[in-house]
Amino acid sequence: MGLTFQNRGLTIAETDYSYLDEGAYAVIFADKAVGRIVKVFKRRLKEAHVRSVFRAEIDAYDLAASSTEISDLIPGNFQIASPRNILDSHGANITDEFFPDLAFQTDFVEGYFHKIGVIGGAEASRIRQLFRRAGICHTSDMSVTIGPEGCIRKAIDFATVEYELTHDE
Repeated sequence: MGLTFQNRGLTIAETDYSYLDEGAYAVIFADKAVGRIVKVFKRRLKEAHVRSVFRAEIDAYDLAASSTEISDLIPGNFQIASPRNILDSHGANITDEFFPDLAFQTDFVEGYFHKIGVIGGAEASRIRQLFRRAGICHTSDMSVTIGPEGCIRKAIDFATVEYELTHDE
């Protein structure tokens, strides 16, 4: 199902960003010392599809940031990024395995993330409704951190619309 980068020791050249995690479409790099992440989308066969996913995510961040109801639920300081070179553990430049122009940064969120569908319940329903009211309709893959009182504190991985993976990607 596409590229996997786990255990390849990835870094963003000339920075302290290193591999943190990855999903179907992107790899997350973190610099915990400065408290930031960079999400860089992987190169796939259908570039237009990946670009649509990227656009749906950045549009969702814009909507969330402008919503007084949910702006505190998302990582702060969102901005488009352009990492220059991505290196593997041997220092080889593997930037061509990514779309470096499809990248963004946010604040790093400390904590353990749960898929919102797994936690369920009234709190998950409340958060999903808040996001839908803001125009963010794809929340089924959303990951959240939960505070000690059981309330959702932060949410990541949401988009204005869902773009399903296809078998040829």
